[in-house]
Amino acid sequence: MGPPALSPMTEAVRRFPRSAPALVLALAVVAAVPAAGCFHYDERIEARADGTGTMTFRYRLPLLLLSFAGRGDPNALLPLSFDEKELRDLLDAARLRASKLVVADREGERHVEIVVELDSIEDIARLPRIRGHEIRFASDEETGDFCLRRSISLGAAPVGAGPLAWLALELACLRFECRLPWRVRETNADSRSGGVLVWERRLSDLAHEPFVMSARVAAPSILDWAAGRPWVVGAIASMALAGAGFAAARRRRRPGPTAPAPDA
Repeated sequence: MGPPALSPMTEAVRRFPRSAPALVLALAVVAAVPAAGCFHYDERIEARADGTGTMTFRYRLPLLLLSFAGRGDPNALLPLSFDEKELRDLLDAARLRASKLVVADREGERHVEIVVELDSIEDIARLPRIRGHEIRFASDEETGDFCLRRSISLGAAPVGAGPLAWLALELACLRFECRLPWRVRETNADSRSGGVLVWERRLSDLAHEPFVMSARVAAPSILDWAAGRPWVVGAIASMALAGAGFAAARRRRRPGPTAPAPDA
């Protein structure tokens, strides 16, 4: 059995030059990153009973580390865009509508919040492709069940990533939430409460092996379809009440039995 795998931060520090100035810089890095904050990523997929849904992204990164992020840069540690215009162009190219897109700097961090409206939950597959990232939400042809599968891999550290970047990633938190209105048959979620599934990871974990999220939910029924359309439920209830009222009115109008004529 070989030695245990080292974390990306440990590997970066081991590669760092062994000198007094380097040691001082390393200590400064260790002190600076927690003070500046680290990368946080929060994502929510919410499916509705009628098959539509939303996907919400919230992430933030210290301005000090923005140089390590970039969707188009193959050497970027974080293959995400922090630029509002680029994000709008990516969504337009994928023919996806954002009901909210905010990019703002506050308290030394770049904050991004995006809410994407999905006419069909299967439109998730049209999200802009990101390096090391795949997502699919589709129905199984044999069972009709909906299957969610997602794979995320950070891969090896880019050449330009030093201890500062890797320390930030070592502290970084990722949270993924999926809210489903249907019965969940099976999932590898870290926690589950009814149809709410949650996965949580450290970003540095993704450098060693891909992070896979999976869930299988029961095929939507006609009741699920109607539940997502209140007007259908209202129409059915109105028709039922009207039918009951019509039947009651007919019973009241029906003449009673005729009495026999008296004998002469």
